[in-house]
Amino acid sequence: MKITLTDAPGINDLGQIVADGSNGHAYLLTPVPEPGTLALFGLALLGVGACARSILPTSRRTPDF
Repeated sequence: MKITLTDAPGINDLGQIVADGSNGHAYLLTPVPEPGTLALFGLALLGVGACARSILPTSRRTPDF
């Protein structure tokens, strides 16, 4: 079953696209983050955490047991 999207009349504030198909139905297309984007975001969080840990004075750190 092949469906061809024929028109995309609207995009809302969330980035969702309303599309019309060749079969007479309407579709709501929701954007999904690419895996690379999620990996980059995770690495950024790790970097921020590492920087924050290195900036904290040693007296405020919890002792390692």
